[in-house]
Amino acid sequence: MSIAFEPLATQTRGSDEVQDLAPLQNFQRTLSLATGLSLAVLNSAGSPLAEYSHPSDHLHGYLLKSSTLVRALLAPECNEFRVIHGPGGLLFMRHPIRIREVLFGHVLAGPVWEAPPGPEELLELSALIGLPSDQVESAIRFHPAPVPLDLSLGRELTASLAELSGQLLHDRRQQRQTLTTLASLYEIGTAISSSLDLEEVLSTVLSRSIELFGATTGSLILLDEIRGELKILAQDAPDDTTVCTSRIPLGEDAGEWVTREGQPRIGCGTDNGHLRVPLKIKDRCIGVIHIGARQDRTAYTVRDLQVLGILSSHAASAVDNAQLYSRVTRQVRELEALQEVGYSLNSSLDVPETLRQVLERACDLLEATNASVMLLDPDGRHLRIRVARGLSDEVVRETRVRLGERISGRVAQEGLPISLPGGVDAQGEEIAPSLSVPLKADNKVMGVLNVRGRPHAEEFTREDVDLATRLASISAAALENAELHDELQQLLIDSITALANAIDARDPYTRGHSERVTEYSVMLGEQMGFAPDEIERLRYAALLHDIGKIRIPDHILNKPGRLDDTEYEEMKRHPVYGVGIMLPVRAFRPLLPYMLHHHERFDGMGYPDRKMAEEIPLAARIICVADCFDAMTSDRPYRKGLAIEVAIEELKKNKGTQFDPEVVELMLALIAEGKLDPVLEKMRAQASVSSLLGRRAGGLGGVFSGLVGRGRLAGLPGPSL
Repeated sequence: MSIAFEPLATQTRGSDEVQDLAPLQNFQRTLSLATGLSLAVLNSAGSPLAEYSHPSDHLHGYLLKSSTLVRALLAPECNEFRVIHGPGGLLFMRHPIRIREVLFGHVLAGPVWEAPPGPEELLELSALIGLPSDQVESAIRFHPAPVPLDLSLGRELTASLAELSGQLLHDRRQQRQTLTTLASLYEIGTAISSSLDLEEVLSTVLSRSIELFGATTGSLILLDEIRGELKILAQDAPDDTTVCTSRIPLGEDAGEWVTREGQPRIGCGTDNGHLRVPLKIKDRCIGVIHIGARQDRTAYTVRDLQVLGILSSHAASAVDNAQLYSRVTRQVRELEALQEVGYSLNSSLDVPETLRQVLERACDLLEATNASVMLLDPDGRHLRIRVARGLSDEVVRETRVRLGERISGRVAQEGLPISLPGGVDAQGEEIAPSLSVPLKADNKVMGVLNVRGRPHAEEFTREDVDLATRLASISAAALENAELHDELQQLLIDSITALANAIDARDPYTRGHSERVTEYSVMLGEQMGFAPDEIERLRYAALLHDIGKIRIPDHILNKPGRLDDTEYEEMKRHPVYGVGIMLPVRAFRPLLPYMLHHHERFDGMGYPDRKMAEEIPLAARIICVADCFDAMTSDRPYRKGLAIEVAIEELKKNKGTQFDPEVVELMLALIAEGKLDPVLEKMRAQASVSSLLGRRAGGLGGVFSGLVGRGRLAGLPGPSL
């Protein structure tokens, strides 16, 4: 009985190589029909690339599906034509496909029989290909294979098919490799050109290179000319996304050799070779791409070296662009930071705050773990730490460096920066890299900026030194401005104090009044949480609150008795007179409301404008309490100063009417805590001296009083603020 089998013509099994061998179809068909043999082209692993079964051969396709049979037919490996005796009495002819000593696969012709198979052989074939034995017997009966087998003819036809298959497979494989390489190079070029981040570019170059060559490992070595070392990126496997980074000093290794010589090479060894190609920009070598052994253990060729050379050319350009972008970005970032630092430092005239900002900016810009700012002592011969980060309080407190000694002393004396690399000291302890630069303004050294320690113990570069020097220059200018401002502020305070003393000196009984009112007012302002600039305005207003009394006639100002209505109205005009005197001074205009309203009452019954409660500036309410407290506790021509206890009761009694209740409570707290005692003791001491001088002078007392009344002794030293 004839069994209907599905004929197998030229087959494709999901491989690009199968498609590449499609032109063999006509040649295989012609040979098969002429000889009665079915033909198959197998790759080196035994998988069919192209096969043609004779129309009358119903076993060929099933036999090729048996991996066990195919492996048996291809073993042992042989470089020449062979006749293979298979199971069931089958015979096959096998011919290797080789091009340039590279095994591409085999041509397999058959099956044929020298004699019809017996029952046992039929059962063996049936089990092998999974068909009933009667179907196998029917297929053999109608099989077209020649008997006996003409080996010479078989050798010739398999050799012809092997030669054609090998050449075609080789050509197509070369074409495919070329296209794959070009596509990969294009993808790599696009990938690395789309990023300006240096780390990302380096990782992409390394990963894609390993993938392109099917390598097991790879590394990219980049020369850091600034630090004098090699930066190494390593990847352990083609599918590993982790890229490890390390740095080593320049040494006599292969990477350094290629960096120095700039020549590509193929290495050989137990790992079946590797590739090394330099990254070059305009004949300047900036690094090396190293590709490890292939996964399939095949050796690299000159063509591989050329491909990696093309890749390295693209990569070098991308790396150069990324480095340039990184440098420009860093410079822009540094310039922006320096501009911000300059603005920030110059906007602050507080020396401690300026020093803290210098320290923070230095650590941020230079990535330092600790830092300190040292300033020259007034003697100009020693440096002391004024602010620090990462140093103990004891070190900050005890450190005192003479000019010329230690690193900071040398920097201050010579006016030049000093950078030291890290290392290990004699005791085996690690020493972090450090950098010290002078704080110079107008070629005058004011101090030293010290920074120390960096991530991964990286040394400070020339760029870091330049950046630190620019930062120190800006900082020194800001520090000089702050110190100059402090000097001007002190000069202003001294001038205002002298002016206030001149006012007080018109009346010997009120000497020091303005200074005491100022001290009380500043204490109250600090208790109320005034900002530093608000404290300064309060200080000036308190010192000048009675300046309008300059225009009050002596007979009213120094009258020992009670003032009549006309005299009292004139005395009440002294706040207005004071505002008129200070109005031309533009810097003092914010103080004028405090001076004008310091005699207003909380209940609205004061002068000059009868303002009340919150309508009165807070600073004026503070000066009001301080002024009245001092007036009550100091001697006057018409009475002795009241006891503190009596003054306290007066404050309490007039709280909420004459005085702001909150300010009174704070004043009472200051009195209870003894904060006012030093001021009161100084006032009593001055009163005792004045009384003693009056008694000893006898008849000269009137002359002394006249001198004081006319301001002739206004230059006597008073309390310092």
